[in-house]
Amino acid sequence: MAKKPTVERVEVADEDIEIISNTAGAETIFIDGAQGILFGQSVVRVNLYQIIQEFAGTPKEPSVHKKMVVARLVMTPQTALSMANWLASNVTDFLRQEAEFAENQRESPDDK
Repeated sequence: MAKKPTVERVEVADEDIEIISNTAGAETIFIDGAQGILFGQSVVRVNLYQIIQEFAGTPKEPSVHKKMVVARLVMTPQTALSMANWLASNVTDFLRQEAEFAENQRESPDDK
């Protein structure tokens, strides 16, 4: 049975917006980084890449790591700024929680 989308209402800039979340059909893309931010035509474009390893022809030759663009995000400048702020806030919170968890683990190790 397919998972039903979740629906929630939020207020954004004094506007009531319905958010429908349906991750079942969303593609997951792992990235190693972002580069190549481009501004133009009232949008921001950001290339997302993966590091790939290109093997040499013989065992004596070293392999080479290369960046391969796997996706491009295109959004308005306002959306880009909002996403950057949202990421900064949430990643900072996540790292703080991870550090607190690691500290608690050091202070009270399991007795096994």
